Amino acid sequence: LPSGITNLSGCFLDCKSLTEAPVIPETVTDISDCFKNCSRLIKTPVIPGSVTIMNGCFSGCSSLTEAPVIPDGVMDMSDCFSGCSSLTEAPVIPDYVTDMSCCFRSCSSLTEAPVIPSRVTNMSCCFSRCSSLTEAPSIPDCVTDMSGCFEGCSSLTEAPVIPDYVTDMSGCFSDCTSLTEAPVIPDYVTDMSSCFRGCSSLTEAPIIPKLVTNMWRCFAGCTSLTKAPAIPDSVTNMSLCFFECIELTK
Repeated sequence: LPSGITNLSGCFLDCKSLTEAPVIPETVTDISDCFKNCSRLIKTPVIPGSVTIMNGCFSGCSSLTEAPVIPDGVMDMSDCFSGCSSLTEAPVIPDYVTDMSCCFRSCSSLTEAPVIPSRVTNMSCCFSRCSSLTEAPSIPDCVTDMSGCFEGCSSLTEAPVIPDYVTDMSGCFSDCTSLTEAPVIPDYVTDMSSCFRGCSSLTEAPIIPKLVTNMWRCFAGCTSLTKAPAIPDSVTNMSLCFFECIELTK
């Protein structure tokens, strides 16, 4: 690659036969979607310290077993390792990252989550479908969006503490079939649609905050739930809220 290049966004997108990445010049700052869907890529390049944008960089690299070291200046890691189903260990996340939406989505071999930096605000779908993840990381206080964060994490047995200013928890723990206890839901949450959908081991519902408006499919498929929670007056959508809660008695 030319030594003066700065932008490699989408450069090798859908190069499905690529097995080894080239050396990335020290001048490059943007590698967003650079190796996206390179499904045979087995080794990542060294990421230069000049890189600040990595969203979607290795998304769909299903043969990748090891992540590279992430430069300190990176702030956006959304979709970065999404679909890396062979990745067994997450990299260290730099301190200045703010967006981790879909970062490890469908990393089905990932057993342990990385430490989440304190500046992160968006964790939407961050660990969605990480079916081997057994323990959730601590969630920083700045996070406001946790929609779909742990959706499909079927090995997760305990929910993390949810930060006070989270507003969106739609689909957050959907299909977490091993989850037995719900976390405390913060007061500012407004959307709980599909939040605990398919949590078949959940025996007790959490208290629903008074600002929640959307509870569509919130507890659908919670087959071990025996009692419904009190529903706030603010709720406008309860469609399929308790669908297939076969043990619900009151």
